[in-house]
Amino acid sequence: MLALAPPSEAKIVYTPAHQKLPLGKDFFLDLNHDGTNDFRLHITLSGEICAAHRATCSSWDAAIFFAYPQVKGNGLVGKPAFASALQAGVPIGPKAAFNTSRGIMGEVEFINQELSYAGAWADSGKPVYDRYLGVKFIVDGKVHYGWARFNVRIYRDPKSTVTAVLTGYAFETIPNKPIIAGRKKGTDEVRVEQPTPVAIRASAPQPASLGMLAMGAPALSIWRRKEVAAQ
Repeated sequence: MLALAPPSEAKIVYTPAHQKLPLGKDFFLDLNHDGTNDFRLHITLSGEICAAHRATCSSWDAAIFFAYPQVKGNGLVGKPAFASALQAGVPIGPKAAFNTSRGIMGEVEFINQELSYAGAWADSGKPVYDRYLGVKFIVDGKVHYGWARFNVRIYRDPKSTVTAVLTGYAFETIPNKPIIAGRKKGTDEVRVEQPTPVAIRASAPQPASLGMLAMGAPALSIWRRKEVAAQ
């Protein structure tokens, strides 16, 4: 009942959660509990990439943590092809840079005996706690802003893998109004006491070979432009 309370009764709706994300399966996030999946998260392991790109399946293993907007107009705070890991207190609103296609949260790769990490949620294999995925999503044709908090570890032991826990999420009920990452209250608060998805720490986004490959031509184009600029 609380989840269905009209926006006039709250400015920020916060849902506490403690949900471990599955490996190799989709996890859906409905921020405002209206029955529409706003975002999809997926931890892709090397076997899935190998099935799609057999030519790259030599001596490597990898794990990639993806986030996907599920509705046209939805977006993730981040640079093209990547999703940022925001600290508490960062504003999420119209001035933020949003990626409206799927974004790499983080990845680990082991190729030709070399280990590498990429993405804001991959801190060289160390745990990342209480970081925020900043989002915008469409409700009745209007833009709302929100966040999802995760604890994440992207590492290799003995194979590349990801542990991700959703610890809570929130959204601003007033259209086009920014929300602060970690903020659970507005002038009035409706607290949704319902178990659902948790958070981690981040490093600077970097080009990701297998991640880019898994994302296809658009991401590879971005990577090539960065290579040319570097040269």
